[in-house]
Amino acid sequence: MTNRISAIPPEALQQISDGLDAVRAALEPHAVELSAEERQEVLKLSDRMLPFVEKSVRYASERPELVPGFLDADEMAADLKTYQALVGLIGRLRQLESLATDTSMVAGGEAHGAALVLYRAVRAAAKAGAPGADVVAADLGQQFARRSRPASGDDA
Repeated sequence: MTNRISAIPPEALQQISDGLDAVRAALEPHAVELSAEERQEVLKLSDRMLPFVEKSVRYASERPELVPGFLDADEMAADLKTYQALVGLIGRLRQLESLATDTSMVAGGEAHGAALVLYRAVRAAAKAGAPGADVVAADLGQQFARRSRPASGDDA
């Protein structure tokens, strides 16, 4: 892998955070938050059913005499437009999430790799008798210490 990243400048991170805050502030007053149970129960519009809903909206507009009095055809059309707009935004958000996740993964991997190089260098320095290196090596080495498992039947 040839990807290497540098630190993202604090100004850029702040701009990203501010942008996310702005997105949330714009969406929140119009959004609905569902519980896990509600997510299971809500009727979901699939790609397979989308043409049916689009045709229904079109027919409701073209043939209002067929629309039952208890059905708000304008609201149905508005719901469809909202759905379509949000699906487009969700696609863009997923692309951003993937970009942020990949960048985070590379940054974390680079930091982890550098920490391992440092640990090996500190261990070598401790073996060579460098002052204080043994304390640093022991502290960093705790990450790799094998932890014994409690004996079965222990209640402690």
